Amino acid sequence: MKNRLSVLFAVVFWLTISFAEIREVLIIPFSHLDIGFTATQKEVSERYVTMFENLLDVLEKFPDFSFTVESFWQFQQWLKENKSEEKIQKIRTYVQESRLEFMANFANMHTGFQNALTLHETVAFPMRELEKLGIKVYTCIQNDVPGFSADFPDILFNLGIRYLMIGLNDAYANTLALPGYSHVFYWEGPRGGKVLTYVTKGSYMEGMLFRSASALEQFVNELEQSGYKHSVLPLLTGFVNAGYEPGVMALIKLARTRYEKLNVIVSTPSTFFEKLEKDNA
Repeated sequence: MKNRLSVLFAVVFWLTISFAEIREVLIIPFSHLDIGFTATQKEVSERYVTMFENLLDVLEKFPDFSFTVESFWQFQQWLKENKSEEKIQKIRTYVQESRLEFMANFANMHTGFQNALTLHETVAFPMRELEKLGIKVYTCIQNDVPGFSADFPDILFNLGIRYLMIGLNDAYANTLALPGYSHVFYWEGPRGGKVLTYVTKGSYMEGMLFRSASALEQFVNELEQSGYKHSVLPLLTGFVNAGYEPGVMALIKLARTRYEKLNVIVSTPSTFFEKLEKDNA
């Protein structure tokens, strides 16, 4: 009888540590930069100038909305047209409130084809330019690229970037089919630099795929059963040069819905990683 109880306890304990309960989902709105896919460089540039102009109004009108700037090139287009200290101060305020976050990424570069200098400057240049505005950066996003240089974590680590979020191309996500919870890990470079890394299970447009709260709940349940061991889950929500609209729709459809067990909010990548670290402290 004692042996049976021991076996039963071991099974229950294994289930407890292997199948965590996801309690919080963080929807992360952004606009995915892809020059030439939807329009010319000039047209895409003009679209991002307009997006940032309107984004300040959206953040003001929707207090429960947050936005992530995926690529510095997007913001750079607006900066060329705007030198208003009042608007830049608004941006600083939203950054301080964790409602607006800039990524350490000039664009979604194919890092495996870059040399050491260009790989370094892809991250360092945005950081320097944002530092001039009083904005610090801790996280990098790379979306929709077919691969990465093994040196990338060393570059990020040496520049003080702690976190990396990778959004797969949805056309190939199911082909890669990362098993279980293997999409959360510390990525270590050849020189020992480490960054806490999250790779989306579906794609960089995951949050657009759920049309209802029940669909999101089903996804969360499936992820729990696959062995996901954390109580917080990010949901990248963006599309090619689509601005903030996909994120606003996710806010209305998903984040403003009542759930029995889940807390669903709109947030930013660094907030997710900080919660993840706290969850595993």
